[in-house]
Amino acid sequence: SLEILNREGLDGLTPDSIYRSVSIYEPKESADEGQATALLYSCQLIIAVKPVTVDKLPEATAKTDPLDIQSVWKSGNYINLILLPMAKEKSHIFHFIDEGISDNGDGSRTLHLTLYHNQNGDYEAFTRKSYLSIPLWAYEGQLTQGDKVVLRINTYEKGFVSYEFIY
Repeated sequence: SLEILNREGLDGLTPDSIYRSVSIYEPKESADEGQATALLYSCQLIIAVKPVTVDKLPEATAKTDPLDIQSVWKSGNYINLILLPMAKEKSHIFHFIDEGISDNGDGSRTLHLTLYHNQNGDYEAFTRKSYLSIPLWAYEGQLTQGDKVVLRINTYEKGFVSYEFIY
């Protein structure tokens, strides 16, 4: 836990809330009260939303506009993504579609997820780096160790690609 010395760029955040972010910072000496501090150089929030079924999405439609992928990996209780949508000026909308859990022949289960991406009619002018995380802790009690998670993402180059992870 670090107290942020400079709070520029952190406007609009709710106090006493937890956020996931990608940050560049420099740890500083502890304050007189013993609280560790840091000088924040940059901070980008990560979209970390629990997957929902299609009926809970805007217009109950599974939009899967294409994008490029920098990386996808599992760490702890999250699947993390660095995505590279083409954008100009409009906000893109991201979410994760829960397409259900299937039973496998070996007694394990597989959670099927698809990236929701609505480029909102934006012109494809330049690459905008976007950070997302899927909180797998949302499936505690539904999945057990050894089950699988399959994530589908629509890409420019290959169409839909799938990433498989062990829960």
